[in-house]
Amino acid sequence: MKKILLMTSLPFLVMACNSNEFKETKIAPQATSQVSNNVDLSSKELPPGHPAIDGKSAPASGAMAEIQVEKMTKAKGGITIAEAFEKTASRKNAKVIIRGKIVKYNSGIMGKNWIHLRDGTGTADKNDLVITTEQNAKLNDTITASGTLQYDRDIGSGYFFPVIIENANVKVE
Repeated sequence: MKKILLMTSLPFLVMACNSNEFKETKIAPQATSQVSNNVDLSSKELPPGHPAIDGKSAPASGAMAEIQVEKMTKAKGGITIAEAFEKTASRKNAKVIIRGKIVKYNSGIMGKNWIHLRDGTGTADKNDLVITTEQNAKLNDTITASGTLQYDRDIGSGYFFPVIIENANVKVE
């Protein structure tokens, strides 16, 4: 039935296409640019691990250079942030305890709270340690965290952490 209908309609379609009702319209592409070179990124912070944009790079593991933390005593049986960045085979996937001050806190991302911790140790690019937890804390809290130490952790979407403590148990002091 469909074939018969199409075959009987075909002559009318051909006639309609040959009539003057349809005019050819040419649309010339316009040169437009979606990229602006006037974007001011000076006050914007890229998320940790984000690729560089216009010469501005993301902070190393969420480091926040404007926050200074005095050297703190480490937790009993724990390690310092400087020690965490020393990639040794004995520490990979090890349960560690670390003490420090929260310098950045992001809650509810991928079902976790993301803490950036400093203890006054480490060099400028290795003094900020990211910790994931399901527990709550707040900016400027001093905490003791215990969790699994991971190295070279790629969580996707451009987020790479040279050092991270995952699934930490956090105790606010």
